[in-house]
Amino acid sequence: VRRVEIGSWHLLGAMEPSTYLREMADELLADAGGLSPRKGRLGVTRSFASEHRYGGDRAYWLRSPKVPNAFDIGITAVRRTPCSARLVLGLFERDAADPAMLYAMDRISVDATTGRAVGPGSDLEQALAAVDAGFKGARFGL
Repeated sequence: VRRVEIGSWHLLGAMEPSTYLREMADELLADAGGLSPRKGRLGVTRSFASEHRYGGDRAYWLRSPKVPNAFDIGITAVRRTPCSARLVLGLFERDAADPAMLYAMDRISVDATTGRAVGPGSDLEQALAAVDAGFKGARFGL
């Protein structure tokens, strides 16, 4: 979970996929896997962006939060296949028990040179295991 400042509604992707929330998912996965999204353990530059594609983004508004504001944001994986994961970001108003918004997206691992779907590398597998919800999101329409 990370505290973030959301200064504008356009960051939340109300009408189109949110680049901001996709990048936040990358950062939270990197945190869960113990890596920086830009540097590997050996200091070698690696970009999570070149290793995947996002799709199927959906925003579920549970209430209308005040923006601009500070929010707590967290991530979980609610469905996994050999080459993809359904990720859900929860956006919580400060000190709230329930989220104001859930942002769901599919993260598909790809080979950076061929663009074909592949299984996740060991670092990503570790990160996905750390954020796995332990249930199937389809039960809840995610």
